[in-house]
Amino acid sequence: MNSLIKFKGVLSPIPTSFKKNSENLDEEGIRNLLIYLKKNGIHGVFALGSYGSFPLLDPDLRKKATKIISKHCRELDLYCIMQIGAPGIYQAERYLEYAHELNVDSIASVSPFYYSGHAYRWQDIFSYHEYLINKSTLPYCIYNNPRTTSYKITPSNLEDLIEAGASGLKDSGNDVENFKGYLEVADKKSFNAMPGSGSTMLDCFKAGAKNMSVSSLSKFTVPLASDQSASSQGLLMPKLKYRFRVSFENFGISTPRSELTKQVIDFQRPSINFEEMPIDIYNSKIYIQGKHTWEAVSVNMRDDASGQVAKLVGEQVQKQFDMMEQSSAASGIDYKFITRCELLDGGNGASAPNTLETWELYGCMIQNVNYNDLNYATSEPATITMSIRFDNAVQTPLGAGVGSTVARTIGEVVTG
Repeated sequence: MNSLIKFKGVLSPIPTSFKKNSENLDEEGIRNLLIYLKKNGIHGVFALGSYGSFPLLDPDLRKKATKIISKHCRELDLYCIMQIGAPGIYQAERYLEYAHELNVDSIASVSPFYYSGHAYRWQDIFSYHEYLINKSTLPYCIYNNPRTTSYKITPSNLEDLIEAGASGLKDSGNDVENFKGYLEVADKKSFNAMPGSGSTMLDCFKAGAKNMSVSSLSKFTVPLASDQSASSQGLLMPKLKYRFRVSFENFGISTPRSELTKQVIDFQRPSINFEEMPIDIYNSKIYIQGKHTWEAVSVNMRDDASGQVAKLVGEQVQKQFDMMEQSSAASGIDYKFITRCELLDGGNGASAPNTLETWELYGCMIQNVNYNDLNYATSEPATITMSIRFDNAVQTPLGAGVGSTVARTIGEVVTG
């Protein structure tokens, strides 16, 4: 008998696709799913298991699904394990015979279900698997799914099944310690034990698993445009909210102005609103874009004991007072400042962080300063919160173009 141990990679349990509101199988849908899995690096499939809804299929429909799946797996060079289990041994035998006719790569069987939780002893379950193993010339995989069969295959049970000729095991038992016992048996017997549950997959790999058959794999990739490579269709690494720095130019009078940057607690990224102009056309209404407005942003800072933050904020407030009082010829032009916020990657120390995104806010002025409350009942630092109104903003992804001319290209920058 051939051995599953030669197979290494990722098996994905697959659903059985139907046409909408119909009992008819959707062969095109099944093929498209298999193509998608192949493009995304999946090495094989586990068909007609729990995700494949096998208990809901009548015998003819189940055979038709077996034929469709095996045909397209062969065309796409996907390893196919066909689940043939049933409540009764002779039902399972008929599905086994059909799988042999189609020459699938391997077969698997869940333990007999419905009566197994209260009527079957281990010897009964062993006899079921032993009978099918002896009837098969294909590698035979045990499908451990105690939630549906009410019986858990133990490592000791597994030793008996390997002696009977079983070639592999797919474990959906969500029991890492039990799976570790499988691996101890597998190492001694040149046997292939695969985790089948996403919740325990990583722990099982740490324990020594070499393959997996996990239904939650679909959560690890995001289908994008069909012309993109598999490597570009993975889940994208997010920017992190706590990796940022804020700096100000022409804020206040004192130097260094970096004191503000060091004391920032949180910063609100810009928000833009567009006015809408309604146009009446016949019996309907359409809208076109009007003027845009950048909403004020807020920055919350620690009020340091040396008074640097409060001093700089006070100086900026005074500059704005001077503008209103027209105390000098230049007071009307030099009170506004620039606010810059940079989102950073994880670099630190010798590996300086890279800038992932830059926001530059031009024509800034303080709209509101709140020196916030004091409270005997807390250990939190005193804070100062500023609301900043600005005239225009430029967003530059990947940090390029700061201080330079920025092209207005959709998908690269946002500029007012």
